[in-house]
Amino acid sequence: MNQSIDLLWGAWQAFFAFALLIGAFNSLVGLATSAGLEDVADRTARSGTFDVSDALASAAISVAAFAVSLVLVSVLVVMVATAARGERPNVAAAAVTVFGRIVTIVGSVVVSTILIVVGLVLFIVPGVWLIVTLMPLLAVVVDGEAGISDSIRSTFELVRGRWLAVFGLVAILAAINIGLGVTGTVSGAMGFLLSIVANAASSMVMATVIWFTYQELGRRRDWPGVV
Repeated sequence: MNQSIDLLWGAWQAFFAFALLIGAFNSLVGLATSAGLEDVADRTARSGTFDVSDALASAAISVAAFAVSLVLVSVLVVMVATAARGERPNVAAAAVTVFGRIVTIVGSVVVSTILIVVGLVLFIVPGVWLIVTLMPLLAVVVDGEAGISDSIRSTFELVRGRWLAVFGLVAILAAINIGLGVTGTVSGAMGFLLSIVANAASSMVMATVIWFTYQELGRRRDWPGVV
């Protein structure tokens, strides 16, 4: 966590513009999702029946939006990796790296999201275990060449034996997001602008923690390519 704070403290300006784009996307998705849920609730109340197709469509849209958000965060992770090497981050270069791995990134995100949702719905504890275990997944994917299943398997191996330490980082990220979520209590245009900035800050913190967690765990396991 200290490495993440140091990097953001010294180089946040290099990430902030792109992070604002992520923040705007996430805030717009949040508004759209809320409006969609209200619409489904209103129609259910009027008709007295619950339309499963509407629920499934909303869930599919939410998963797709989440996947797009994590693709954008992947670009931020590559920018963080560049800055950590002492080089100047470049959005275009980071995007080229990410789009070279886009199928694996999207596939890994979708598969891991499905696994987490199933784990949470069925027993809750397996879902929490998966959330923590898969935290460094984006860094594993963008820094490697393996496919979807091998990337997920490698992430499991990377976190094995260090789950509690990673859980602590996930808990810190959750606390930060809860703190930033206070902006959601502000109404109107000001509240929307604050939510964009809060989402941007959250994305920067998440990207740096993901990268440095991957690096630290990789060094401890003598992971190929991690220095």
